[in-house]
Amino acid sequence: MVSNNLALVVTPPPAKCPGIPGFETSEDFDCGEGIHLSGVDHSTVSGNLIENNAGGILLSDDTGATHDNLIIGNIAQNNPFDCGITLASHPLDPNLPPEIPPTRGVDNNTISGNQSSGNGVAVFGAGAGVGLFVAGGGLETAGNVVIDNQLTNNGLPGVASLCRAKP
Repeated sequence: MVSNNLALVVTPPPAKCPGIPGFETSEDFDCGEGIHLSGVDHSTVSGNLIENNAGGILLSDDTGATHDNLIIGNIAQNNPFDCGITLASHPLDPNLPPEIPPTRGVDNNTISGNQSSGNGVAVFGAGAGVGLFVAGGGLETAGNVVIDNQLTNNGLPGVASLCRAKP
C-alpha cells in the first residue's frame, strides 16, 4: 500500500509544491504522487493500493522518455489533488547532467485492469481516472493504450486528455 504522500502540497488554490525535487520543473499538482515513474521504460507496476496521496500513479518525462511500461491491476482511490493515473509530458529539467540525453515523451504505455475512483475531487477539475496531458509545444504523450479499467467518481471524466501551449 502506498498512502499519505500529501506533505508537499500546500493549499488553498492554487496548489503549490514547495521543496520540489530537482527534476521537477513547475508541475504544481505533480508532487505527492503515490508512485512516480520518470525516465523509465519496460517496467510493470502491478497490484498496488494507492490512496490518500496527492495523486495516484504518475508517468512523466521530467528526466527522460518514459515508454513501454505496463500499469495493471492497481487500485488508485481517494487521491484528492490529481488523477488516479497520469501520463504527462513535461519540459526536461535544464539542470540535468550533459550525459543524460534530452529525450522526451510518455509513449506506448499500457494502462489496463486498474480501478480509479474518488481522485481529483478536492480542487475543481483536478483529476480524472486516467489523464493524458502535454504541457506545451514539442512535448509528447502518444501511442498509449487505456483499456479495461474501472474509472468512477473522479473530478474529471474517466479518461481525460489536455494539451496546453506554453505562454
